[in-house]
Amino acid sequence: MLSPIFVNLSPIEIDKQRISARQNNSEGVMLKRKNGQYGVGRTKGKTGYDSFKWKMNPLSVDAVIIYAQKGHGIRSGIFSDYTFAIFNDEKETEELVPFAKAYSGLSNSDMKVIDSKIKKITEESYGPVKKVRPEIIVELLFDSISESKRHKSGIAVRFPRMKRIRFDKTLNDIDRLSALKKLI
Repeated sequence: MLSPIFVNLSPIEIDKQRISARQNNSEGVMLKRKNGQYGVGRTKGKTGYDSFKWKMNPLSVDAVIIYAQKGHGIRSGIFSDYTFAIFNDEKETEELVPFAKAYSGLSNSDMKVIDSKIKKITEESYGPVKKVRPEIIVELLFDSISESKRHKSGIAVRFPRMKRIRFDKTLNDIDRLSALKKLI
């Protein structure tokens, strides 16, 4: 299906189209000069592109780290790959349910803070994976969410990445599964 073509929209009108992209199951809007060509990627230092993908703003969730393992490359010496959980409030008793894994987005100094904490709150080890007490709250960003029969939570998030450590939040403040399902 071809998308409609809009000509000479104001920046506000273009932003309205971008914001409505989520309802259309799109990533955003494609801006292109009328006679320009589509290109692959961007070249560093080049200006004046013929086309540009303007993605919608990411969704966010506050979640808790429940598993950690050491990263790769420059982060091979620290715990930087995490499994996140939220509360499943659809059961009689709320319980943590894993729903995403993420390893990018935070600065090296934030990763070192988490690494130090993980070493103190590890409960069990499963080879390279450490199960930790659910104390480290992180704000995650993601591009979209969908139902998933493969995951225990029943949801899958697309392109999860960490935004910041939430020192101001406790375990009771993390998001609930029912709230995330409303985003589908």
